[in-house]
Amino acid sequence: MSKCILLVEDDVVIRHNFVDVLESEGFTVRACSDRQSAEAIYNAELPDLALLDITLGDDYEGGFILCSALRARSETLPIIFLTSHSNDVDRISAMRLGADDYITKDISVDYLVVRIRALFRRIEALARQSPGSTVEAAKLSINEESLEAHWLGQRVDISLTQFWILRTLAGEPGRVWRPEELMAAANITVEPNTIVAHMAEIRRKIRKIDESFKGIKTERGVGYRWIG
Repeated sequence: MSKCILLVEDDVVIRHNFVDVLESEGFTVRACSDRQSAEAIYNAELPDLALLDITLGDDYEGGFILCSALRARSETLPIIFLTSHSNDVDRISAMRLGADDYITKDISVDYLVVRIRALFRRIEALARQSPGSTVEAAKLSINEESLEAHWLGQRVDISLTQFWILRTLAGEPGRVWRPEELMAAANITVEPNTIVAHMAEIRRKIRKIDESFKGIKTERGVGYRWIG
C-alpha cells in the first residue's frame, strides 16, 4: 500500500506541482489549502506523513497550529515544513512544536523526495527493531522501547528525531558527532542548521527540568559531544 502524505499549501500552482511529483513517486497525496480542510482530512484518517506550509492565506501561523495538533495525535508521525520562511526563528519554532524537518521552497523536488523517503525509512526501522535497552548516562535515562528520555527522573518532552539525536550523543560520552552522523543516527536527511535547531531544543527542554544542564558541548566547526 502506498504511503499517504498530507500536503497543506495555499499556493495552487505550487500545490499542484508537488502533488504531481509525489504521485509520480508512488505516494498517495491528500492536498488542501487551509487549516480547516487539513483538520477534516486527518480527523478522518491520520496520514503517514505531513508536509506543511507555515502561512496559509490569512492564517499566518496555520502550519504551526497544524503541527502542534498532529504531534499531539502521534509522537512518531513524520512532519516536514515546506515553506518560504527561511529565518532561524521560524525554524526553531517548528522544531519546538515537534517537526522533524524544515525545508525552504527553493529546494529541488528530487531532494524533497529524498528527505521524505528518509523519514519513511526511519518508521520502517522502528517497526523492525527489537525491544530496546535502557541507556543510563549520569542524570539521564533513555529507554529505546518506550522511546522516552528522562532527566532527574522527569520525562523530557522531545520529538522522535530529538530522541535519537540525544540517544546517539549519550550512548558514547566524549565522542564528537558530526551533523551528518547525527542525521544518520536519526534516519533523517536535513540541512545542518536544522540539526542546530534540534540541538537547541534538546538543551532547552532539559533545562526546563534542570536549569544547570550543560551536558551537550558544541565543538565549533566539527559537531557535538555528550559530557554528561
